Amino acid sequence: MSEVTAKYVESIEARFGKSTVKDLGDLLGVTKMSISRYRNKQKGFSDEVAIRAAELLGLDAGIVLGELYEERASTPMERAAWRHIRELAANAAKS
Repeated sequence: MSEVTAKYVESIEARFGKSTVKDLGDLLGVTKMSISRYRNKQKGFSDEVAIRAAELLGLDAGIVLGELYEERASTPMERAAWRHIRELAANAAKS
């Protein structure tokens, strides 16, 4: 379901050297079951967890949220809008 979430979980694992579901769950404030579902692409981050992930990775939350919403979008128009919002957040973060 969520390639984006799995990608961010991998990035957090790499950044913090944590690979157990318990360690990752503690970092993100979620259950071990949620971590397993994120890794297996069965579940995406909630907005709150996405914001935590962004903070852990030193990213603007708008970038992570925009990428998640772009992935969840059901039409090309929605995907384009979320991609644009994500790009605006990324450009603002660079300034």
